[in-house]
Amino acid sequence: MLPNEWQNKISGALAERLAPLGMSVLGWFAVLPLECSDSELAGYGPAVLIGNKGGAMWPVFAASAEFRDSKPDPMDRWTRRVLGEIAMELVPQARQLFPFGETVWPFQRWAGRAMGVSQSPLGLLVHREYGLWFALRAALVFPHSDAAVEKVIQRVDELNHPCLECDEKPCLNACPVTAFSESGFAVNACRSYLDSTPQSVASSQIDSTKPDCLRLGCAARNACPVGREWRYGEAQLQFHMQSFARAFGRTKRSANRS
Repeated sequence: MLPNEWQNKISGALAERLAPLGMSVLGWFAVLPLECSDSELAGYGPAVLIGNKGGAMWPVFAASAEFRDSKPDPMDRWTRRVLGEIAMELVPQARQLFPFGETVWPFQRWAGRAMGVSQSPLGLLVHREYGLWFALRAALVFPHSDAAVEKVIQRVDELNHPCLECDEKPCLNACPVTAFSESGFAVNACRSYLDSTPQSVASSQIDSTKPDCLRLGCAARNACPVGREWRYGEAQLQFHMQSFARAFGRTKRSANRS
């Protein structure tokens, strides 16, 4: 089977099973040798990236046992279960990788090759159509023998970066504590602001003129004009912001997981 035919067959089978979960095949890429410090990936290379675009995944996850069981990391556990079941049924030869857990994989770099995306001024990846409203959930990596690796290597499309066309950069001006700047992300400023939200303090102490990021989502992310029709709903935004606030020490490696 020719590489393109092989990829199309895998993509089609995965897309059919992912659609009811609100997830999609985001693109193909190749795991490069320098990214394979894990000896278990020796002999692997072609890979497919899986994730969600917009909020279609939310109702499925919100109805899951993991969402309701009050145990830590419900979305990570649900993702590992449902995608693991699909992978074992359709492509048992593939290695399952996730953007959470003990091993930190370069998912943002892979998304650049698979989707042609790169970082926004907020540090999140931005897509020309979906804006900041997509997330990377897993990658399935196949043995070299399954396809020619060179056929699935793509490059970040810097010329197609939507932020280059955005002169005003409203994302950088919307944060109530100016946590985003050219110097990076001011974690402590963001944390202090989230701690001052209605769920943390008495209502008399709240400045109602400032955005409620914990309930309505990050004000800077909401300000991006790209892909607004893909924006998550309020329940999903609140879930992700509360998870972010609880796991501040781990947020750097979870970019574009939400």
